[in-house]
Amino acid sequence: MGILSEWTLAAMRRIVETHALQGGGAKSTWMDAIAHARGALAQFASGASERVAFTQNTSTGLAPVTNGLDWSASDNVVVPEGEFPSNSMRPSPSRSACEVLEGSSSKW
Repeated sequence: MGILSEWTLAAMRRIVETHALQGGGAKSTWMDAIAHARGALAQFASGASERVAFTQNTSTGLAPVTNGLDWSASDNVVVPEGEFPSNSMRPSPSRSACEVLEGSSSKW
């Protein structure tokens, strides 16, 4: 986990405190918060809230998207130098045709 923003830390504290006070009874509060966040993200992206998904981490979110693309030899995937391995789109059978470029913009 990386550095947390003050907003994220405050939100995490609210979740833990709600759970400590209400246990499983806090589920409706959490579901309301998730629905609100989903709606805000959809509005920001000019999309529909039904099409916003939350995943447990970046790798889990990227996998269905990247594995669903039809990769070809002319495709390039550019990843930041030092990116976490599972986020860097290393070639798998579905991506073996594409070229993975790693590093800063001055390198490519």
